[in-house]
Amino acid sequence: MPRTCVNSPDNFCYVCGEVTFSSQKRTITAMVKKGCHLYFGCKIGDQNKSWAPRVCCNTCATNLRQWLNRKRKSIPFAVPMIWREPTDHTSNCYFCLVPAIDKGLSKKKKATVQYPNIPSATRSIAVLLCKWDSRAKAAHYVRQNWPMRQSVEPVQKSVQHPPLVESEKNLVATIAYQAEFDEKLRKSNGQNSTGFPVHP
Repeated sequence: MPRTCVNSPDNFCYVCGEVTFSSQKRTITAMVKKGCHLYFGCKIGDQNKSWAPRVCCNTCATNLRQWLNRKRKSIPFAVPMIWREPTDHTSNCYFCLVPAIDKGLSKKKKATVQYPNIPSATRSIAVLLCKWDSRAKAAHYVRQNWPMRQSVEPVQKSVQHPPLVESEKNLVATIAYQAEFDEKLRKSNGQNSTGFPVHP
């Protein structure tokens, strides 16, 4: 990829992948790295690569700090951005597919930005948890059969493949993940830590 991207990678948060303006940018500190590792189970990497953001937004930094200090029970998303090296600027570059930030994108218009979900930048926010369109709230508890999505498009249904486990049987996995998470939290905070309670 010889030419430069439409947007600089450092205009995006490494954790959530959203546009981050200068006033909201924070460096990726040891605390942010520790929070990502403990909460999401993955380490922040590729900081020496030109295609990886080297900043995070103030919201993610604050949420992770509060979670580490037990002032917050959870973070609004279950999986952070997964960054990979882009292969081209037209169809597989997150920084080129998001509209140019330096051409009139304001904080008020930030909510209207549609972020791509492509192989080089997988936005896994709530994707694994919900198969309906998150904006179709009126139909969430009425409609039972949701069709499979045909393509990866923003604001569309999130299921690409049928689930491996039926949702009715998924409670056991949830409890197992919670128990594993509590054990990791206890180890990281010392033996006397109680962690968070497992909810049946």
